[in-house]
Parts: sequence; C-alpha cells; structure tokens
Amino acid sequence: MAKNGIAGGALLIVGAVAFPIVYMVVAYPQIGIWVLMVMAYTLFLIMSIGIKFPFWHSNGRAAGTVILGFFIHQRNRPDWQGFERPNFWPYINLE
Repeated sequence: MAKNGIAGGALLIVGAVAFPIVYMVVAYPQIGIWVLMVMAYTLFLIMSIGIKFPFWHSNGRAAGTVILGFFIHQRNRPDWQGFERPNFWPYINLE
C-alpha cells in the first residue's frame, strides 16, 4: 500500500477474494451457477440505480468461466445424463 496507495490495497483485497471464487466456480460448476445468478441480479440492481458502466462484460466472463468449469468437470467425470431429460431438448432440438 505504501507504494501503490489505496488502489493497490483495494486490488490486493479484491484479488484475495476473487481467486478463491474463480477456483470454486471452475471446480464446482453448480456453485458457479449460483454465483452467476447472484451476480446477474446484483448487476441489474446496480444498473437500475442509474450507474452507467458496462457491467455486463463481467457477467459474460463469469458465464464463460462456468462453461469452462463444466467442460473440465465433464472431462474428469463424464456424466451426460442431464442432457437426456425432456426439459433440455426444446433448447437443443431446433428442427
């Protein structure tokens, strides 16, 4: 903090919180879905207050991280039975 000031200290704290969350999202995709939902509602609330900033880029990155975690999880323990459920096929079968 002495070298970079408040911004350096804040970045250190955010990094200490962000890295474990990213690990949990990649390692456990179910947690990633919950993090994505909380993030989406929080970003919607922030944008409805009137703060103008492209927050949705971070939501897209979080969704990409969840998808990455899903494919890593499928590579280690393949289980594609969830895709055989009837409520999944309307989204895939676009004939």
